[in-house]
Amino acid sequence: MRCPGGRRQGAAVGITPAPPAKAMGGHRPSCYRRLRAMTTDDRPPQPPAPSPPDPGGRIGTGGKSDIFDLGDGRVLKLYHERFAAETGRGEYDLTRAAAAAGLPVWQVHGVEERAGRIGLVGDFVPGVDVSTVMTRQPWRTFGLIRRLADIQQAFHRAPVDMQHPARQMSLDHALGLLRRLDPPFAALVADILRQERALAFCHGDFHGANARLGAGRITILDLERAGRGEPDLDVARSLSWLLLGKGEGRQAGAAERAFRFWMVEIYLARYCAAAGRAPLPALAWLVAEICRRRRGIADDRTAEAHLRRLRSWLFRLNGR
Repeated sequence: MRCPGGRRQGAAVGITPAPPAKAMGGHRPSCYRRLRAMTTDDRPPQPPAPSPPDPGGRIGTGGKSDIFDLGDGRVLKLYHERFAAETGRGEYDLTRAAAAAGLPVWQVHGVEERAGRIGLVGDFVPGVDVSTVMTRQPWRTFGLIRRLADIQQAFHRAPVDMQHPARQMSLDHALGLLRRLDPPFAALVADILRQERALAFCHGDFHGANARLGAGRITILDLERAGRGEPDLDVARSLSWLLLGKGEGRQAGAAERAFRFWMVEIYLARYCAAAGRAPLPALAWLVAEICRRRRGIADDRTAEAHLRRLRSWLFRLNGR
């Protein structure tokens, strides 16, 4: 990884460059194939979507909403019944504010209520989500995650004039999750998390399934968790997607774990170089994210392996 000036990008922020194929056990090509288990394929099955409230054709469904084709290049994102009207109206305001700041987000035009469900009307976004592209065309993975890192730092730099807080993990919650770590590791992470840093506009759930690739352009979707928040935590949530996928408790082999950590190094190096930020806070929040996601899992060997590697990385960066 090299910067335009020729210096290694990872070295500029204290990140170990990507290992050669020999260091990966000589299995770099097979690691690419393992990407099929890293993104969309390891999500838990979603419940069947409810019947559409109108004759419009449903073209997509997810854990929170259904998407209907309204014709004329417009779609309706209709939240499931359990979501309050404030969720849809909040996402509308946040998405409009992000678009006004020049961010590459879905263009929304209004809020509608149908059959007791709140929804957003916006432009149809052609293409495929980035997670699916990475699964089907793994040779594009590194280019795509670098592009996502660039977009995320653009979010954090954007002059979005909105005081609405992002939906993020609280500091108290994060500190409570560290109890399962060994005391020196927990103390180091806690010290880093307690340091005050400037807030920024954050997406809140920035990962490949919420990014759509079409005609060479990436469009960011689903801003219902967005707002002013901790940018390093926003990055950590993205890194946890790369490291653990979207499924909970899925166990990965050594080669896949090494490949996932490689992606984290590339993403974080790109983000830090573009944003001018140090990697230490994002890595500390990543530890808390992993602890959050492994709750209730008695023997999570994958999470334990990643935490051991993060422990070494954090102590090395901190000079201990």
